[in-house]
Amino acid sequence: FDQADPNLIVPQRDVTGTPPQALYLMNSTFMLENAEQLATRLLTERSDAERVDLLYRLTLGRAATSAERNRILVFVRSPRDDNATPLDLWTLVSQAVLSMPEFRFVF
Repeated sequence: FDQADPNLIVPQRDVTGTPPQALYLMNSTFMLENAEQLATRLLTERSDAERVDLLYRLTLGRAATSAERNRILVFVRSPRDDNATPLDLWTLVSQAVLSMPEFRFVF
């Protein structure tokens, strides 16, 4: 999405993000399917807290901070009127984490 100028010598890629990059990650069928597959895997865990921990280990290679964990737990545990299933909720959470800049960049 933000490639180097082919007419220049560029020894290292700039660390940037572009709007099309973020929109692709939010809306592409590929990313939505992968988020759902990840959510299906997360639902094999017994508790929501264990799901959050697994999500962060699998996607970011680190533990979730307490603030990150709390935000996700509030989201998945809040009452809803839209009949969302646990798979729907964890798919949304997975999609959000897969769209994070921390996931997009490999340093």
